[in-house]
Amino acid sequence: MVFYAQQPGAMVKKVRLSEVFRWSGGDSLHRFFGCQHVLSGFVVFGSLVLALVCFSCSDRFENVDRYFTTADFTQRSTLHGSRLELGTLLAPANIFVHDSLFFVAGIALRNNVSVFKRGKTYTKVGEIIPTGQGPDEMQSVVKMSFDKGQIFWARDIVSGSLKQFALYVRDDSVFTERLHSIFLPMPGFNVFFLQDYRIGVTTPDIQPLKRFYVYDTTGTRLGEFGDYPVLKREIPPTAMVEVYNGWVGVHPDKQKFALCYEFTDLVEFYDSDFNLLTRVHGPHQFFPEFDLKDRGGAPVMVRRYNKTKFAYQHIECTERFVYMLYDNGETVSKETSHLDDHYSTLVVLDWQGNPCALYQLDHPIITFCIDEQRGILFGLDRNESEVYTFPFSPPYSASN
Repeated sequence: MVFYAQQPGAMVKKVRLSEVFRWSGGDSLHRFFGCQHVLSGFVVFGSLVLALVCFSCSDRFENVDRYFTTADFTQRSTLHGSRLELGTLLAPANIFVHDSLFFVAGIALRNNVSVFKRGKTYTKVGEIIPTGQGPDEMQSVVKMSFDKGQIFWARDIVSGSLKQFALYVRDDSVFTERLHSIFLPMPGFNVFFLQDYRIGVTTPDIQPLKRFYVYDTTGTRLGEFGDYPVLKREIPPTAMVEVYNGWVGVHPDKQKFALCYEFTDLVEFYDSDFNLLTRVHGPHQFFPEFDLKDRGGAPVMVRRYNKTKFAYQHIECTERFVYMLYDNGETVSKETSHLDDHYSTLVVLDWQGNPCALYQLDHPIITFCIDEQRGILFGLDRNESEVYTFPFSPPYSASN
């Protein structure tokens, strides 16, 4: 996943999310945002030994319940996109849809989010969440998670804060009221809400080395749960947190969630108590391939040109399905930059991990959101600063 970042007085630049969290020595968030304090205090350990690691294809993850390939998708089709008329979009970073509203979050703008009413045409009704460090402001909005009605949580990846807002929409105006604020002491790759307002975080912290850290709405840590995937070859903890970087999508009832991985096509399903329910591997069943090198006194992951493969890049969940943007195990050469890549494959599983549909998009995108009831997939092209709509018919579940 890529988003836009800006240093004071500098031009906007594209940054892969996992790069933002590369956190040893001087390589941390302050490289992009000038926030040198954000990742200080991390405790790392490991010998100062340089090593090269490449996983063998004979390896297998432990406790995999199901393997699948592209041949297992009985529903395959090409989705044809058309450009959505939204006017000029400046530095769009993420898109969200909720009921009759559509949201575009940008970076380094006066306001973080533009709001559009949906109908035969899309009409801009205003902008919300001013950019800044005040109580009603945020320095970025990388996620909007809607609760009941027009209440939502917004996540600021720069400050590490979560803020809850009430959204008020009039005929030709929109505004928000801040209801609650939370500061999480540790940065997270993913921050997601489950039932009883528990907040799950996947974090680059390694003490303890657990898959999820859990907080309440005061920012108090409630515990640590889950384990990282296991292969035959051991991975140092300081490298493991990036090797197993992934994306979390939550079921609408907030009682379960899915986790898909960036450097292996592994998908895991959990209940709201963070118990692993199902682990599936596919459709290409490849494994993380990378080097290890010393950085700041700890072994960390280094991607290998023409070797490190890329898997899932974004996830969205509905009542019945898990939709994932997929990079087909592609690698990157020295002559190309993966930061500019967009993707054209959408993998759809049901909540039991069964393969349901494989969609090819006729226009590549970097992130997406879904209105399954109306049969619309919205895709963002950041190179063009445009949103595309892809009409589709939701798949049927293999488990029904």
